[in-house]
Amino acid sequence: FNSTDQFPWAMIVGAAAQMGDTARTNAYITSIQNKYVSKGFPWPWYNMEAGWFIRVNNYMAGRRPF
Repeated sequence: FNSTDQFPWAMIVGAAAQMGDTARTNAYITSIQNKYVSKGFPWPWYNMEAGWFIRVNNYMAGRRPF
């Protein structure tokens, strides 16, 4: 995600995951874990971001379809 935009845009990484871009998807997941998960999900994290983040993690864990 772009560090100049305050929102994490978790739905965008869904496209990267579906396209098979595992390197960028995993880098995104690590970044989100460091910036939001480890800090208790501060704003601007909200339910839509959480839903897409769950979907992406499930997809990367082999639970398909997206």
